[in-house]
Amino acid sequence: MNTLEIVRILGSIEKKVFTAQDLRKILGVKNNNTLYQTIERLIKKKILIKVAKGVYFTSTKVPNEFEIANALQRPSYVSLESALNFYGILIQTPYQIVSVTPGRGGEAVFEGKEFVFYHLSPRYFWGYKKLDNFLIAEAEKALIDEVYFKSKGKKAIDFRECDLSSVNKRKLKRYASMIKWPPFQKLFKEIFS
Repeated sequence: MNTLEIVRILGSIEKKVFTAQDLRKILGVKNNNTLYQTIERLIKKKILIKVAKGVYFTSTKVPNEFEIANALQRPSYVSLESALNFYGILIQTPYQIVSVTPGRGGEAVFEGKEFVFYHLSPRYFWGYKKLDNFLIAEAEKALIDEVYFKSKGKKAIDFRECDLSSVNKRKLKRYASMIKWPPFQKLFKEIFS
């Protein structure tokens, strides 16, 4: 398949961020060697931009930071300070894009932006939605995640700096009741009573 055909195919797809396996399926490439040679050729021609090992986007469809975060760690959803800022609950703009994942936590840097991933038990990996082309915690779940990680000593947000006027209090309490860890319950009651 020539470069022009590949550009046309990638341009016709709504998705902005691709893994090597996505490209394999889209381009119908069976051989690993051919796949990686094709990817390298597209990178050299500046048609593909490499975000991380096995993660790319096209130069004509630049993804936003949340889409990049989702692609860097799969599965993951944007949460904590990043989601709270997105919803206008936390006024301070975080300098990192923060997500949670049932996989390994860690950090990545792309074009000077830091992406941080916190490990969250798979039983608590819920309460998110797809918005545009990325996954993000619902506002209430972002608060729950924040309290959860604060109760584990991993976060230090001051909830007095949050504007909770748009938060659905019933949903927040329902979500809190689903976290059975006693230190979380104790801290939740201290903050939201």
